[in-house]
Amino acid sequence: MKHLLIIAIAILCCTTVHAQWHIGPKLSIGTVTQSEQSFRILPNSDHGLYDLDFVGGTTVHSIGLMAYRNMGPFFLQGEILATTYGMEYRMDNYNKVSTSSPVYTDQHYVLEIPFVAGILVKKNFKLGIGPVAEILVDKDSRFADLEYYQNTSKNVELGFQALAGYQRGIIHVDLKYMNKFSSIADGFNFGDDDMKLNKSANRISLSVGFAF
Repeated sequence: MKHLLIIAIAILCCTTVHAQWHIGPKLSIGTVTQSEQSFRILPNSDHGLYDLDFVGGTTVHSIGLMAYRNMGPFFLQGEILATTYGMEYRMDNYNKVSTSSPVYTDQHYVLEIPFVAGILVKKNFKLGIGPVAEILVDKDSRFADLEYYQNTSKNVELGFQALAGYQRGIIHVDLKYMNKFSSIADGFNFGDDDMKLNKSANRISLSVGFAF
């Protein structure tokens, strides 16, 4: 993964070879937009019945690089961001050891690579859409302490994003909405249980970048 990060940064930096590309740092903060939802579980293992709810997400933090190209009425923008966010779940009656409802957190550490193409409105306002790849670097799950837990997270997940932003000189302020193609239920499992939750950990974020 270290080599992949180096290659990705090198590719982004190489865009500055053309004078119309500008590159610089970017910071972002956001949140997971999905509200609380209950899983539909078909138990196929012998650990006992339980209820599982998605509670919500923690604050999303990102830091990385952006590359920007002005093409008259259009623009292109690519980013490489080290991003972290948490997903919280509540479980009832697992193994029937208590009647409490503990909250379990999955903390994700990912390399986020979005690309946007769009139009410039009145020269300074940006509207765009494009694909985004999320490469899993690490995952820290409290579920890992449970006997039947299985980490089923994919190394690469895809989605798309919509961007509305403002550019003035080297400063870029962007509001982005990211829609993931994968479900919240895709990242883990308990034994052979069939878990269903057709909701995604979509995110909305506000970022500030400087493209020199």
